[in-house]
Amino acid sequence: MPVTIAPPVLVDLQAQVGVITLNRPEKFNCISRGLADGLCAGIRSLEANPACRVVLLKANGKHFCTGA
Repeated sequence: MPVTIAPPVLVDLQAQVGVITLNRPEKFNCISRGLADGLCAGIRSLEANPACRVVLLKANGKHFCTGA
């Protein structure tokens, strides 16, 4: 059975609202190199999209972010 690895950051655009979701709930969304890189890439992507008017930052799981 193949193992599926979820990306550490999810980025979506819903009706002019950019949504960036920290997606490492098993690690309490602790900042890692991959999460930091994904967060920066997500911000750049939404910043470059003229349809995006505001950005919402949220997290999957019980904890928002436990730091590094």
